[in-house]
Amino acid sequence: MSNGIAIRNRLLRRILASTTYPATLLVVMTIAWQMLYVHKVDLYWVAVPVGITMFFLLFMERLLPYRGPWNVPQEDLGTDAFYVVFNLGLREASGFLFKIGLVSGLVYVPQAYAIQTAWPGHWHPLLQVLLAVLVLDFFEYWFHRASHRLPFLWRFHAIHHSPRRLYVFNASRFHFVDWLVLNAIEVGILFLIGVDPRVIALGAVFVQIHGLFQHANIETRLGFLNYIFSAAELHRWHHSRIVSESDKNFGNNVILWDLLFGTFYLPRDREVGVLGLLNPTFPRHFLGQAMAPFRRKPLDKPADYRQRKDAYLQQVADENERELMLYGKS
Repeated sequence: MSNGIAIRNRLLRRILASTTYPATLLVVMTIAWQMLYVHKVDLYWVAVPVGITMFFLLFMERLLPYRGPWNVPQEDLGTDAFYVVFNLGLREASGFLFKIGLVSGLVYVPQAYAIQTAWPGHWHPLLQVLLAVLVLDFFEYWFHRASHRLPFLWRFHAIHHSPRRLYVFNASRFHFVDWLVLNAIEVGILFLIGVDPRVIALGAVFVQIHGLFQHANIETRLGFLNYIFSAAELHRWHHSRIVSESDKNFGNNVILWDLLFGTFYLPRDREVGVLGLLNPTFPRHFLGQAMAPFRRKPLDKPADYRQRKDAYLQQVADENERELMLYGKS
């Protein structure tokens, strides 16, 4: 009897792991489309289903955790909550100023100079969102890849790689400079090529829901969808403390550009090991992280890394081995 219950529980867990991400995405996107195109509500109302989804994912992290210990705060909950509030406010403020500035500027632009594009505005809005995500992700892919290669950009992007666990709230852990550039790419490029604001709003809903799932501590088994979306199974490797693993899977939403440009990474024989940055003294709280890129000292490596490189690499290898012994596939 107990064996039968265990089998049913495993089957239910596998079904939930395979369906929660695509089903939630489909439901929320459909609701947002209905709100904008059928009921014609103001754009900002689409934040409601996004907020409800965040609470749903917090529940799923308890019901179907990828790793149980990741549900335990590690002196990071307050910091991540501050990032959620601060970056949300910053995005709204910058978005408002961007729109006001753009409208003001257009007053002085003759109609003859308006940008003309071949954007398929006659397509169904949800199909336009798919194309919009492909377009913006191309630009985000190269910016993201450059953020790992160029020291100046990495100083800001390192903040996003500082968590030692992944869960819903740290999807918003971005330095405000990094955050502003990403939002400029997401909104500005689509606006400039003539995408309808409602489609941009739908795209923002997709990006937000997908980003929450990317970082959620929820078990997923997406199969072939891992070759379309840059979801959690791929993104966890991008947060590995081992650089050869974290310098992969740069796609923020789709994985197409990683497949094309050779940065796709999904080992089948093991799970991801330790996460975060090599430097154990990296600031843990919001203010310290906000100021860190503007200071001269190294961010991701200890001060004596060059002198003791082999020792630090061995330390990470040992930690990774212990982590895989607990959670890795046999």
